[in-house]
This record gives sequence, structure tokens and C-alpha cells, in this order.
Amino acid sequence: MLVNEASKFGWQPFRTVGDPAGSPHIISLGHPRESAQAIVGRFRSHNIVCSTRGGRIRISLAPYNDESDINILIEAIAGAGSGRRVGLTV
Repeated sequence: MLVNEASKFGWQPFRTVGDPAGSPHIISLGHPRESAQAIVGRFRSHNIVCSTRGGRIRISLAPYNDESDINILIEAIAGAGSGRRVGLTV
């Protein structure tokens, strides 16, 4: 869900969903024209915790994250975040 929704805003994963070399709970998103550091700053203003690695957003989903958390993250990617704290970890 996260990868599909983020791709609508131009954010693409480093590894495809289901890639055996990847970890299913860690998502690394990059954008050809957007700054990962800038969006992480936007996330923090909406209480979303994540980081950057190699010029990409690094999102680590926890077992307690659900669809509503992903929706808040997507809202923040779109620039409209809700301000609710989301415990996505680095």
C-alpha cells in the first residue's frame, strides 16, 4: 500500500515489493526531483519518525503500524499531513 500510494507522488522504492534481497518492513523511497531530507523535515513536523539514507527516505514499519498510519504518511508525502503521531521508526 505504501509503495503504491507513494508512487502516485513520484516516490519510487529502491527495491521492488517482494524482492528477496529486501526487508519487507523497511521501505526506501527516492524521488528524481524532491529532497528526501526536506520531506523528512516535513514528516517530523507531523510527528512521523523516519530518516534518510543515501538520498532516500528510509521508513521502517513496526508491527503496530496499520493502514491509518500509512494514510497519514501518504498525506504528509502529499503535503497535507494530519499532525497525528505515527511511530514509524528508523
